[in-house]
Amino acid sequence: MRILFEPRTKELDIEGSGKDLSDLAAFLQDEKATCYENISVARRANEAYSKCLSRIVVDRVEGQRVRLTVQADECLVITGDARKVAILTANIASAARMPAGEHTHIDFYPGHVWLAEDSDPLVVSKISE
Repeated sequence: MRILFEPRTKELDIEGSGKDLSDLAAFLQDEKATCYENISVARRANEAYSKCLSRIVVDRVEGQRVRLTVQADECLVITGDARKVAILTANIASAARMPAGEHTHIDFYPGHVWLAEDSDPLVVSKISE
């Protein structure tokens, strides 16, 4: 699994096999889990993203919508209420079951019930097993 990030646009792409995405969903489902580091930082030529992030940190804060942000140390931070993080988790688990080559977008829009307005946009991409 890789987490790609483009600082100019603040766009994120979590790409992985079905197993990678299922493992990430299982991590997010565990309300006691706070740091995920099973991430590759290998680069590929001609990528649309200029950075590979090395870890995910989860901070469950009661009452907050989910916010995806990137820290200077190349860490994806997911902040939000456990119930709302569970909705993100369900989206990632669903992406794990998509055919290889498919992707889904998780972006804020006015009236979004679980994603914060200032959350970085996310694409979840399933690659071949």
